[in-house]
Amino acid sequence: MKQYVYLLILPIMFLISCSDDTVEEMGGSNHVLLERYPQEVINISMDNPESFASFNKTSVTRSSELLKDSVWSSGNGHTLIYETNEHIPTQGLMRYIYLGSILQGGSIEKQRFVPIVKPMDPITISYSFPARWVTDIIAKPSLSAQRQSLQNIMNKEGMTGKQLGSFTYNMRQFSYFEELKLAFGANVNIGGLLNIDVSLDKGKIRKKTGLFAKIVQRNYTVDMDLPADGNILLNHDDMGSVGKYDPIYISSIRKWYVAENK
Repeated sequence: MKQYVYLLILPIMFLISCSDDTVEEMGGSNHVLLERYPQEVINISMDNPESFASFNKTSVTRSSELLKDSVWSSGNGHTLIYETNEHIPTQGLMRYIYLGSILQGGSIEKQRFVPIVKPMDPITISYSFPARWVTDIIAKPSLSAQRQSLQNIMNKEGMTGKQLGSFTYNMRQFSYFEELKLAFGANVNIGGLLNIDVSLDKGKIRKKTGLFAKIVQRNYTVDMDLPADGNILLNHDDMGSVGKYDPIYISSIRKWYVAENK
């Protein structure tokens, strides 16, 4: 049996479902030049090449980009290298997900969001609602300020928050718990997160096959106007005290609900 290995690269930019967030690098400072956090390759083994194509359809994240496609010299396997700009965070990280949230470079890759608390410029945001009033200005970006902004817009327009943008349902089989990382778009601990019964030595589920189903209900998107110089700190000199790596900030959130079963 040939073995297929898929290498999934997670770059600095990502999106999050259940609060789907685009993250931008905060470069452009005239005072400090910080290096980008080095990307790490996530190895995912599969028994056949159709598994990735199937998960591309199952994933709630945007389509991944194929960077390289090569056959092993031995003829016994195949390597595909993909890059994705979205991932789904675990529930414990959701408190860091709001427009203008600044995170230390590298904390996303480690699944350990580290906020940077510095004075920030006011931000202008806009919602994708089909309504008359869709823009707002947040003087001090925070989770509570974003929630209040949403409530203000919805009250002004008489909305309930149940407006449905789209609805999708996907289901497929899997044999290795690693395969589910493609559905989340991140190097999360699938066994611990979904309580999947896995074989610790081979990473294969103990049952013959598993079944993965995902239901996604998309509601709306809220975006932040990007700063001209890429820096949203009130004092640009603060870039010298944000850590070794270029920090990132969240600039877009797509609100959706995800129901998963296995």
